[in-house]
Amino acid sequence: MMAGAPVPAMEEEYLKMNHFKSSDRKRAAIALMAIATLIVLLVPGYAALASGGSDSPGATTLADNWYFAEGTTRPGFTTYLAVMNPNNSDATCTFDYMLADGTVTSKKHQVKAQSRFTIDVSLDVGADKDVSTHVTSSIPVVAERPMYFTYNGIWSGGHDSLGATSPARTWYFSEGTTRTGFVTYIAILNPDTADATCNISYMLGDGSTVTKQHQVKAHSRATIDVSGEVGAAKDVSSTVDSTTPVVVERPMYFNYQGKWTGGSDSLGALSPSGSWYFAEGTTRADFVTYLAVSNPGTTDSDCTFDYMLADGTTVTKKHQVKAHSRFTVDVSGDVGAGKDVSTRLTSIVPLVAERPMYFAFKGSWDGGHDAMGSAAPGGNWFFAEGTTRAGFVTYLAVLNPGDTDATCAFDYMLAEGGTISKTHLVKAHSRYTVDVSADVGANRDVSAHVYSMQPVVAERPMYFSGGQSFTICVDPGHSGHDGNEVDQATGLNVGDNTGAPGELQNNWDVGLKLKARLEADGYKVKLTKSAAGDYVNLRQRADIANTCVVWVRLHYDDGGYTGIMRPPVNAARCPASDPGRITVVSPVTASSSDALAKAISPFLGLEVTNDTGGTTNGNATPPGHPTCLIGSCLSVKPIVSIENKMWLVRDNPAGQDQVAGQIAAGVEIYIQHLSYAYITSGQSAVPGF
Repeated sequence: MMAGAPVPAMEEEYLKMNHFKSSDRKRAAIALMAIATLIVLLVPGYAALASGGSDSPGATTLADNWYFAEGTTRPGFTTYLAVMNPNNSDATCTFDYMLADGTVTSKKHQVKAQSRFTIDVSLDVGADKDVSTHVTSSIPVVAERPMYFTYNGIWSGGHDSLGATSPARTWYFSEGTTRTGFVTYIAILNPDTADATCNISYMLGDGSTVTKQHQVKAHSRATIDVSGEVGAAKDVSSTVDSTTPVVVERPMYFNYQGKWTGGSDSLGALSPSGSWYFAEGTTRADFVTYLAVSNPGTTDSDCTFDYMLADGTTVTKKHQVKAHSRFTVDVSGDVGAGKDVSTRLTSIVPLVAERPMYFAFKGSWDGGHDAMGSAAPGGNWFFAEGTTRAGFVTYLAVLNPGDTDATCAFDYMLAEGGTISKTHLVKAHSRYTVDVSADVGANRDVSAHVYSMQPVVAERPMYFSGGQSFTICVDPGHSGHDGNEVDQATGLNVGDNTGAPGELQNNWDVGLKLKARLEADGYKVKLTKSAAGDYVNLRQRADIANTCVVWVRLHYDDGGYTGIMRPPVNAARCPASDPGRITVVSPVTASSSDALAKAISPFLGLEVTNDTGGTTNGNATPPGHPTCLIGSCLSVKPIVSIENKMWLVRDNPAGQDQVAGQIAAGVEIYIQHLSYAYITSGQSAVPGF
């Protein structure tokens, strides 16, 4: 994956969406990279947070070898390897990481018996690496590679792929597109000692074919941007033929119809098949399910699509796929809306089939995932990845295409060791879905083995939102009357006032819009008051904000002053009557506030500035310290005070919407660069959290 590759069209689209003038866009893009770099420096091995989903068919067998073509530790990406050991003895696993420059880094890890193991790849190879992986084990295991990202600092999501058990000379993909809002790559791992010559044949929707050739050095990976091969606005399937055995995946990143961002990834198929099975699929509200079918042969194909629903009924449709072309069907067009659906595709002519999906899970966890079909049902399905932690929902979807009911056993292996076993009945010609948290409880990292005497097909769809772990404090500035109160802890005057004419109501209006935007993206929000005219002093506001992860204060100045203020290092205040009683902003608060301000700045087009003195009645600035707002002295969390453009937000609902969206984007960029691993362990990733 070319995680750092420039994608000008994406940046342009995103900055337009956030109302940047053309002259501001370059500065905004540079600033976005600056904040990503700053947080990377603060947090070695940090991870991107995201909302989205992933899906993977299960492995049908255990293996000693697992290969992964895709993986990166570039800024904005976190790559994990999850290993399931269902055996009664511990496994010693060797991880050979092959980098783009041909170097290989090897690490060993133990995986306890009947447990799962997860490693953040950046801990093994360091930051800013594009990496493919070969996992070898002393006993047969199962391995997957989940990834979470904010692609190009803009499109957040995640994807997952089961590994390949061996390299091969030919790989097939039915899905891929270079339409606006999509970026499609082909990642090739060459684990061989000899260089590989790879010929890629791209089959387009109109039946034409484009062929390109690439060299992949021994013990290295190569990444191809498909748009550079076939041009823009193409739906494309592909076949990779290599002179030496390789492993090939197809990562994709997208902004689906301008509303859902994310990514997906699929390992290629080893050969076309006359049948393909998909356990997952739905046409519920906020879900779009497609079937992408490619025909690499010389004969047109008449395909039969058997859609098996949760109630046991089957809907059958027929579609033709032309030779040397790809075909896509929107499943809702075949089965109607509001259906959970599994699919069996059959054809006399061998084909390749995938199932891309796009969604807003729970109405706000937006993203997408993709799965290559399974060529046949089976009695065993293994899944290395799965979790029931906060912000994650993991399902197991099971299709029973047979004529008799299937009793399926589910063995869940936990990260801490131990197994939880459950049994579920799957009716004939139907699909069945298990919420894994109902079987194992909350806050578990879990692998699963699904097995049945009656052959079935199983997949594991997952949905997630990084925002679920975060509460943002939105503080609409000023109060309904002037006040003067002394904070007993610091001696500072923490009284509030009514602000500039009209500011009270307009700050409140922006605050409500900002709250709605953040909540729509999966974050929790606390307001510092319940109505525009409430009186809440600065100590009370700080007490609310200090239970959150960031504190965003909303203001405007009728004199025309604008900026995003944050406390400078060593800033302090004291009571005027007691200069020796000094309250100093902590270094943690100052550094994290600076990072937060720099994340928001490019979106609003406002400069980052030092705090002004704020309330002076009874307060002073001690000699030798820069001044700051009283709220900054009382905050232990990242804090910014935003002086918005008065003309944009005063009595202007459209301008208020714009500003709320821009602030939300900046806050989310900041939070999306926190460490996923630290967050889920309850530790702090960036100072102040």
